Order: sequence, then C-alpha cells, then structure tokens
Amino acid sequence: DKNIAANNPKKTLVQGMITYGMGKVFRVGANYAKEKSHYRTATADSNQRAYALWGWTKFGGNMGAFGRYENTDYGINTKQKQRRYLIGAEYFPVKLVTLALVFESTKDVGGTLGKKDQKYGLNSEFKY
Repeated sequence: DKNIAANNPKKTLVQGMITYGMGKVFRVGANYAKEKSHYRTATADSNQRAYALWGWTKFGGNMGAFGRYENTDYGINTKQKQRRYLIGAEYFPVKLVTLALVFESTKDVGGTLGKKDQKYGLNSEFKY
C-alpha cells in the first residue's frame, strides 16, 4: 500500500558523548544527538538536534554539586526549541544514599508553545 510506505520514514540517528573526570572528584561532559526522518511526502521531513553540557563535583567528603544545560531543536517544520537547565546540591548521608536539592528551569520557544516552567524539589537515590 502506497499510503503505508509514505507514512513509514527512513530514519537516521547519530549520537555522541565526550566526558572527562578525575576519579570520584569531578566529571564534565557534553552530549550531541541528531535524528533525521525522511518521509516520501516532503512536507513531513524532520531534522531534530539536541546537545547538553554537564558537570558534577564532590567536595567536603559528603557534599557535591551538579549542573546541566540542554538545548533541543525539534526540527525544520515546527521551529520549536526547548532550553532546559538544572542545578543542584547533593548530600551523601550514608554509603549508597544520595539526597539532592534541585532547581530546574525549562523554556519552550517558537511554534505555539512559548511557555516557561520552573521546578524545585528534593530528589533521592538509593543504591543496592
């Protein structure tokens, strides 16, 4: 069926990450991803890209801090973009437990979105 073939795109995904760190003291990195979808109907083609920069450090024995910035471009047809960043402070009360106070800000621009969202809270991680 020609309609089924027209709605099943040929997709290509490319991803990469580079990171550098020193043991359990600090780590920085960058991520990049690009997805290209080609439909048989030219108006539906898309080309999405995203990148992120992040870092983490531990200090004072049982404290740490982290930050992350993300930028996403949703494609040539939508003109929508999203910018997101988060920052946080971590506390390691006992081995295998992490508590983090986190602030996150997300801003959607372009298209019909144009909204901003901010969150903060306490996150926890329990390893076993």
